Amino acid sequence: AAPGQGGETRCDANAPPMRTPSGKIQYTDDFDITTAERAVRIQYNPKTGEWARSLINVAVKESFAAGAMRTAHHMKDLTLTGEESRYVLKLSKDPNEDTQIYFDDVAMQMDAKMYAELYNRRKPPKKVDFLSAHVL
Repeated sequence: AAPGQGGETRCDANAPPMRTPSGKIQYTDDFDITTAERAVRIQYNPKTGEWARSLINVAVKESFAAGAMRTAHHMKDLTLTGEESRYVLKLSKDPNEDTQIYFDDVAMQMDAKMYAELYNRRKPPKKVDFLSAHVL
């Protein structure tokens, strides 16, 4: 679909972000949802050691960065709204990479997030936080 005809909204990635009068960055939706795909989001609960699955719809953009092992893509979870629907999706450059590596990375990240929350309960001078991570 052409921009503005029910499928996508485009914006100039080099343009400065739009701001509200109070100075907050205004959310703009520039994902082409006509390329949406179904995905299974697998979340780890570090308190119970259990994994939970949910079915979501996602839109993924071309990569914006690459490291030695992975490419990074902007992704939108179409089952959520606003800023909490935006993620960074990392994909392996190696098509033969063992998928267990993803699960190990997510479990470690979520364990770190849990320990940061416990640390922050002690009211330190500077709080620590880790981003939530999921496997798709």
